[in-house]
Amino acid sequence: MLEIKKLTCGYDDKLVLKDINLMVSHTDLLGIIGPNGSGKTTLLRAITKVLKSKKGKILLEGKNILEISNKELAKKIAFVSQTSGINLNINVEEFVLLGRIPHRGPLQFLENRKDIEIIKKAMLLTDTFALKERLLSELSGGERQLVTIACALAQEPGLLILDEPTAHLDITHKVKVLNLIKKLNKENGLTVIMVLHDLNLASEYCNRLVLIKNGVIRIIGSPQEVLTCKMIEDVYKTKVMIKENPVSSKPYVLLVSSEG
Repeated sequence: MLEIKKLTCGYDDKLVLKDINLMVSHTDLLGIIGPNGSGKTTLLRAITKVLKSKKGKILLEGKNILEISNKELAKKIAFVSQTSGINLNINVEEFVLLGRIPHRGPLQFLENRKDIEIIKKAMLLTDTFALKERLLSELSGGERQLVTIACALAQEPGLLILDEPTAHLDITHKVKVLNLIKKLNKENGLTVIMVLHDLNLASEYCNRLVLIKNGVIRIIGSPQEVLTCKMIEDVYKTKVMIKENPVSSKPYVLLVSSEG
């Protein structure tokens, strides 16, 4: 699905990512983890062509993204940020319809029957169809995030990219959002890349993890390979213990206080 080769990029004269190499398969639910300021969001911006690389290249299904128009790229990649749609004073149905814009013809200004069918399917998948008449400003943070994912699904992408999809959500909505993302990956064949700060959520939901520190990939692998005491303590400079989740057998990270 995606191949990143020797990517180096940053802002003005400041380099943030250095010689990043990464392969993402169609079946991946890939988590990007690392300390604040390590370059996680910068990597997402490079993949979505918001940030231009200084060196290296990014291939989407074998084609350099720089050779793909923004409209065509929006049909293949959907991006969900932490704050999408928060300040728009429109209802849920109108917002989800925005996801159909890349598919509109040159003289098409209104939605057609196919657009309506696709956004209905997206809202049903995200359990937001009952909210379609509600204004975005009336929704809770968890509801708004699900609606934003519905808008992304309306683009009919092959790759869904999310930047901290569970930020500021309570535990109920965190689980609901991540269960949905896992379902879309497993049952709908959607490739997913997401940035997560919570190592335990990353461990539980992702099949592979990429650990970044200071703009360099330290390790890529399964949660069991990446989330080791030695690696976490080295990268985060924090003492931890690793246990096995008794239900999923995934690694579970326990913090150790200074008094421990």
